[in-house]
Amino acid sequence: MPKPCGLPQAPSGFWRHIFQEIRDLTGQRANDRMGQGTPRRVLWVAAIAAISLAACQPVVEPAPPAGGGGGGGAAPAAPPPPPPPVWCQSEPTPGATDQVAVVDTGGSRPEVVEFDAATAAEVQTEVDALEQQGDVLAVGPEATVSAQAYPQGSNPSYATSQWSFGAAYVNFAGAWNATPSATGSGVRVAIIDTGVEASHPDLAARVVQGRDFVLADESQSNYGRIDGFGHGTHVAGIVAASDDANGVVGGALDATIVPVRVLNCSGSGSNTAVANGIMWAADPTGGHVDVINLSLGGPSDFGGVLASAIDYALDQNVVVVASAGNCGAGGSGSQCPGGVNSINYPAALAGDQVTYPGMIAVGATDSNASGHNPFARASYSNANTYVTVAAPGTSIYSTYAQQPSHTPTYTTLSGTSMATPEVAAVAALIKSKCGFGAYTAAQVRTRVLTGTQAVNGFQAAVGMVNAVNATAAC
Repeated sequence: MPKPCGLPQAPSGFWRHIFQEIRDLTGQRANDRMGQGTPRRVLWVAAIAAISLAACQPVVEPAPPAGGGGGGGAAPAAPPPPPPPVWCQSEPTPGATDQVAVVDTGGSRPEVVEFDAATAAEVQTEVDALEQQGDVLAVGPEATVSAQAYPQGSNPSYATSQWSFGAAYVNFAGAWNATPSATGSGVRVAIIDTGVEASHPDLAARVVQGRDFVLADESQSNYGRIDGFGHGTHVAGIVAASDDANGVVGGALDATIVPVRVLNCSGSGSNTAVANGIMWAADPTGGHVDVINLSLGGPSDFGGVLASAIDYALDQNVVVVASAGNCGAGGSGSQCPGGVNSINYPAALAGDQVTYPGMIAVGATDSNASGHNPFARASYSNANTYVTVAAPGTSIYSTYAQQPSHTPTYTTLSGTSMATPEVAAVAALIKSKCGFGAYTAAQVRTRVLTGTQAVNGFQAAVGMVNAVNATAAC
């Protein structure tokens, strides 16, 4: 099976100059869009939504047939598999009576409270008690969440470069090499995901201590800095891989990555973990981030737990970027229960800019390979009207943690999960160049939409983000 090819070794700063040369050969066209909004809403009741990755998984090479070659006869019995590492221990499945609430008790951020209740009357009793402590923002049953993967085939013709960063597309190098430049310096970006492999040579200088909301003992994952699935590491590399002699460079190459582990080694987790992760990341006394990347999603948020967490983050003036979903071609099972374009949360909240100003939902475009149109919606990407902006999401090469040993490597993945960090990186460039206090989250969103290039296939007018146009004249 062909393996994804990597970038050749190069001196520090090499890739930004290569992208600059490409940028000088091509141009862009502009297409402005605007958005605005006001205050927060308070939601509570019903069921908590499933959350899962809006990404693809690498191809797993099949095992050789039993018996092997040459000698004939029965193959020796395989040894039992080793136990999973401590950071991959399974979480207990939520029971039918497990409930969760978001309560604002007047602290630096709302609290996520878990309790047990079997009937509506018992739930109400618990809510009444919680209301003595503060304002109950959301409540509903706990839910198990699972990965929302887009199958990825091998891609032997993939070029040895990050095609989506080129001048004809997102054009990160044009922003890096502008005067003044935009590199993401000083900006903190939360990767709320499966963890980030901080031992990766392309990420070691960028990743700081984060949080783990999957394990009771956070030290077992080095506070989010071990990735037992690989997805979060791939996302982090797209945002902020270092510009050095290693394989790739991130769009916001000088930004700081704050890992927030909310999904386990199977790419699944709970709404409690995701809500906790969002609010800790946005809390000035917690993660104190400027941008949140959510390359995950699920089909509903009836209980409003995710909405309450997003609302809190926006109140802290944090830009929230979420993947639109991978149900553009439909699908079966829990990830696309409504078929084609099943609504994906929390990204769907971006359709309400009055309540959620500064929230951005990202759709994915196709690749630039022969016979494909990089300015057309990727077949798997949701096309819903809540999609704010698009970015390349197909055949994206980035950092990775190979399992089960979480070994640093590189691989090619596809999905709205890969498009989302490109937009998060542009938001980080805007923050670093235009001033941290000068722009609200809603104003950053407006800048993200400045000078986009039209993309076909979405239900509303959507353009591909352009880093140069988004960071110009500020």
